[in-house]
Amino acid sequence: AAESLGAEVRLRSEAEEKLADESAARAAAEARLEILERERTKTEVQLRDALNRRSRELAERDAEVEERDALIASLKSQLARQMETMDEVREAESRLEAEVVVFREKQEGNRKVIAQLEGLMTTKQSELSDA
Repeated sequence: AAESLGAEVRLRSEAEEKLADESAARAAAEARLEILERERTKTEVQLRDALNRRSRELAERDAEVEERDALIASLKSQLARQMETMDEVREAESRLEAEVVVFREKQEGNRKVIAQLEGLMTTKQSELSDA
């Protein structure tokens, strides 16, 4: 009976030790779980902050790209107007050059007429002097 009681006490003591070990292991696991949970929460906050920062940066870059696109469109429009003005200037230059040619032709014609009139006047003066 004493042996049986000793075995029972020993088994009970082993069971209590095992229970204590399991309780300690459970407490350690719960503590690790809390640490992991805090780290996960901290990581989530960091990732959310990084995502928000990237989103703001992308929005700023999008705005910069839109500004540049608007500037490019404006410059293209200005260039088109300048090209149109240059075409108009070339057309005006061509018209003026043509007018200069016509004017020179008229001027040459006028010189010939003046030379003829001077010749006639000289002839008439000679005739009048002779008469």
